[in-house]
Amino acid sequence: MAIHPTAIVSKTAELGEGVEVGPYAVIGPHVKIGAGTRVLSHAVLDGHTTIGARCEIFTGACLGMPAQDKKFKGETSFLSVGDENVIREYVTMHCASTPGAATVVGSRNFIMVGAHVGHDCRVGDEVTMANGSVLGGYVVVEDGAVLGGFTGVHQYVRVGRLAMLGAFAKAAMDVPPFSLCDGYPARVCGLNSVGLRRAGYAPADSLLLKKSGQDTFYVPALVVPRRRKSPKRTQTLGGRRVSPGVRVPVKTRRRTGAAPPPADKARSGTGGVTAEMWGGSRDSGGPIGLIAGTGDFPALFAEAAASLKKEVFVIGFHGYTDKRIENFSRQSLYLDLGAVGKIAEALKGWGVRRVAFAGGIPKRQIYDPSVSLDGAARAIIQGTGNRGDDHLLKAFVLYLGSACGVAVVDSRLFLKDILADKGVMTGRRPTAIEKSDLSFGWKIAKGIGRMDIGQTVVVKEGNVLAVEALEGTDAAIRRAGELGGGGGVVVKTAKPGQDLRFDLPCIGLGTLGSMKSAGCRVIGVEAGKTLMLHKNRLIEEADAGRMSLVGL
Repeated sequence: MAIHPTAIVSKTAELGEGVEVGPYAVIGPHVKIGAGTRVLSHAVLDGHTTIGARCEIFTGACLGMPAQDKKFKGETSFLSVGDENVIREYVTMHCASTPGAATVVGSRNFIMVGAHVGHDCRVGDEVTMANGSVLGGYVVVEDGAVLGGFTGVHQYVRVGRLAMLGAFAKAAMDVPPFSLCDGYPARVCGLNSVGLRRAGYAPADSLLLKKSGQDTFYVPALVVPRRRKSPKRTQTLGGRRVSPGVRVPVKTRRRTGAAPPPADKARSGTGGVTAEMWGGSRDSGGPIGLIAGTGDFPALFAEAAASLKKEVFVIGFHGYTDKRIENFSRQSLYLDLGAVGKIAEALKGWGVRRVAFAGGIPKRQIYDPSVSLDGAARAIIQGTGNRGDDHLLKAFVLYLGSACGVAVVDSRLFLKDILADKGVMTGRRPTAIEKSDLSFGWKIAKGIGRMDIGQTVVVKEGNVLAVEALEGTDAAIRRAGELGGGGGVVVKTAKPGQDLRFDLPCIGLGTLGSMKSAGCRVIGVEAGKTLMLHKNRLIEEADAGRMSLVGL
């Protein structure tokens, strides 16, 4: 161990064998540094920070600083950095903003001058962040990704495995794995062929990925077309030629050609191609794994896949998954809740490369002391600062990708015909007051979804009776009936920015039963994004009960 005499090292800091601390460096009291790591001059390591072995931390780097988050009040949180990282001059990495949570940086990363890793981020292994690149809070960067100089990644965005962002790009939406993105905002402009080759992918693999990207994006090629240069024109004014430097007033006319893209495909970040599409809206063949929870949805998904001659491998959970699903699966495995590591082992053993999620698991089981969580489950929960459904599922997806190399596909893949239609789907139409409540409920539902609380609200005459939380949709509806004396309007929507590969809004006959018991006669759901289990029967039952089903 070599510590320069001008360095300030707390007596309670833990330094491994062979650690070097340079001039004027500062090591705080709760810092742990692995063997062989070098901390160069004027670097500051503070907070509850753990640094792995054989890292190089250059001049002026500041690691473990408090989160730059207005809601952070100084609670205990953590920064965890893996082994063999190169952290260059003036890099900043902040602890999580959520008490007890951690900002996590993997191993063998190259973080260049002035880069910033914000609070609650999760950075994988072998990631390159060039000079001045910044990650907002709760960003996930998967293994092998490259961020060019001065790129900015917005809060909650995920940068996929082996993706590359060009210099000065602004990533406001999820960046697909293996893609090459550029622009402000960033757009998909190709396949990261160089990165794939360096990672050891064969040319045939790259071609397969490119073809998969084309199919998934519904475009002729995974390339943003270049604009053609306009031919040079001779400028005239009053019939006489003028020099190119003279500004000449011209008449303009509207350009003709292709119609503008639909509004839902014109969102920034992917050049008119949504991250939802990249997740697998079109089937590309091969067996498919299914992680099956409660309800009828898993069996419907498996039945639809089997009808298309797809081999389905099912992972279910004891006491939750309906075993009728075995009628449509090639092989089934039932596990205890919390056995996350065994899920990855099974998918890897089956050789499954794609997996879908269907059905729910009551989130309150996370807090049930009788549920035994394995190491993988604990790491996912503890490493996720925000424990909302979407954040936990995204962390689980990230784990599956790194543990067994599977990609998660859209659970609507084979079930487009049971999505909610736009408009009134029943004979009974909402009254004027109920229409007003539908509009009001939509705003409230989107608001709680934005905070990753739930998907459902019940309102009555402009008052919020119930908001879905841990108890689930049916319990929230029944609670609203008790509070409001019946007659409330139910609204269920997808969360803004929700990854629609999993945790889709879903209603079924049980939802209608809860509404009847609560005296609710109207439900509004988000059209095109809500699954209606046993759709035809659902509409028939609603008509029989003089209820309104409305696609918003």
